Amino acid sequence: KDHPKFEGHCDFIHLNYQKMYGRVWFSVFFLAALWTLPICQDIEEATIEENVLNHHVADFLNIPAKILRSALRIKRYIVPSLTISATLSLLLTETISSKALILNFLAIGFVLEADNIIAALCLNKSNNELMSNAVKDVNDGVIGSVVSFSWTRIQGFLCTVVLIFTLYTIEISVTNCDKLGDHLIVIALIQPFIIFMAQAFYSMAQAFCSIICTWR
Repeated sequence: KDHPKFEGHCDFIHLNYQKMYGRVWFSVFFLAALWTLPICQDIEEATIEENVLNHHVADFLNIPAKILRSALRIKRYIVPSLTISATLSLLLTETISSKALILNFLAIGFVLEADNIIAALCLNKSNNELMSNAVKDVNDGVIGSVVSFSWTRIQGFLCTVVLIFTLYTIEISVTNCDKLGDHLIVIALIQPFIIFMAQAFYSMAQAFCSIICTWR
């Protein structure tokens, strides 16, 4: 850290950034696109599960249901942003190479799929049939109206954009290694804030269009 060439830079970030040539950036773009898939799947699963939960317990003051609903919303909005920070932490604190990039992205993807893997190991056939029957009781149109393909992809794409933009600007924005953790926390807050604002704007636009159509 005291070496003159690291003055005004975080040493390991500076060294890694110097290795980010064309082939490495291509690998980052390609792996980040694949990394988006489990994030989108988690968002879709959480949305469907919350919709099924609301259908079955909508008229009851059920504390366990409220806890589960909160957990599903954390999975839908907070986990993707934490995934960005975790991925950045792995990429920035290890020596950059194609092998390291592949292993780090695979590690994050494996963690994201851990809940599905545990479910496949622990749930038997009767449990799976019970869950299938619970979903069948919900009107398909209701599920379709809540689970928006475009919103899911937008949120996943936003994660990729934030990840790549942060990698590109990290050397400038983090000049002290001790501040990296604070920077990653800020990054974790940006993505859900943008999604909340975009969904609020979209809802307001829909309401405004409905009012205009009613007047006509």
